[in-house]
Amino acid sequence: MAGKYGFMWNQTGICDAILSSMYKIQCNQSLILGIVEYWCIETNTFVFPWGEATITLEDVMVLGGFSVLGEPVNLPLTGDMVAMEAEMLRLSREMDGGKSRRDQRTWMKFFMEEGQSHDLEHVGFLSLWLSRFVFPSLPYEVIATRVFPIAIRLARGTKLALAPAVLAGI
Repeated sequence: MAGKYGFMWNQTGICDAILSSMYKIQCNQSLILGIVEYWCIETNTFVFPWGEATITLEDVMVLGGFSVLGEPVNLPLTGDMVAMEAEMLRLSREMDGGKSRRDQRTWMKFFMEEGQSHDLEHVGFLSLWLSRFVFPSLPYEVIATRVFPIAIRLARGTKLALAPAVLAGI
């Protein structure tokens, strides 16, 4: 996919984030459990003996590779992008028998084997990436239809400010 859409990903500022999501990071459970002990859900900060610390917008930008520049992620779709969202919703319902979310494995198989149009394939991939790595939610193994508008705008080359939305979701 990077060979096919890398230029577009660079243009929209998501190339580093997509490529970094391909790495396998070893989870150190004792480190995670040790730091979680200091997390305060009321303030969304770590309260250490020496003071408070939190995840910042700069952290999300530098560590996650998400842009702080661009259009807000929640702008409504316009023009033919509305039709593209309707098509994605139709495909999602068709694959899922009417439910609003889609299993990631079936989603990948559908878009890889069905020979979808260039635009639909790219939106399908970005929907998977957004659902799995950027805005994950339970149940984890599904494609969230709420990411379709974001995927469509990214596939069309619109630079979005993803970092604030990612930080807000933490």
